[in-house]
Amino acid sequence: MIGFGSLLFFAMLAVVLAAVVVLTLKILQKAGYSAWWCIPSLVPGLNLILIWVFAYTRWPRLSLPPEDHS
Repeated sequence: MIGFGSLLFFAMLAVVLAAVVVLTLKILQKAGYSAWWCIPSLVPGLNLILIWVFAYTRWPRLSLPPEDHS
């Protein structure tokens, strides 16, 4: 039988993973990348490499002409 401590651990893990996914999706959408890049960001170690790569590459959104808001 699963104890309360184990249940609490998995509940907190689910909350943290959901927060990581939501925040990563927001950043990727603002940068102009596909939302599928969120999946490798859940892999420990690989997520740090992806953050580094995204920080130093040209963002697709910056390559587009500015939008006319008039």
